[in-house]
Amino acid sequence: MASKLRVLIWFIILGVLAYLSLGYSFEMYMLVREFKAVGTVTNFIVDGLDLTPLISMFVGGASAILFALFGLIYVGVIFAVNLILLLLFRFIGLGRNKVVCSHEKYIYKVSFKIFSIALFCIGFGVVRFRNPFSVLIFNGITVLCICLIVVNKLKEK
Repeated sequence: MASKLRVLIWFIILGVLAYLSLGYSFEMYMLVREFKAVGTVTNFIVDGLDLTPLISMFVGGASAILFALFGLIYVGVIFAVNLILLLLFRFIGLGRNKVVCSHEKYIYKVSFKIFSIALFCIGFGVVRFRNPFSVLIFNGITVLCICLIVVNKLKEK
């Protein structure tokens, strides 16, 4: 009974992590498409000098800094949620020695492989192949955390 409950919780965690990583990939895609943190400058003249190119460069730099800040916040949120959910599952669900049945280990490994392939395929479809870096970053963090924290640490009885 405990193994069935663990597998059910495993699939719930995979669903939550897929939802979050795909959602943040799409959010980053939309942010790239429509991001203008600071407005544009069309005409900036001081004492007869046209400073529009210089001011436009500073405005672009400010937008880039804010965009990078949003990106880092998104990556931090994804990484923190992955760590919290997966470490809770590893230490509470699997126990200290992480020993599971052979069929349960097989379910974890196969579901991880299917999850990884599906996550990247759906992610590229969601962003319409226009921003592959957000898919690679967010889904890659999720897949790497799952692999390192749970799947590679399992031991058979």
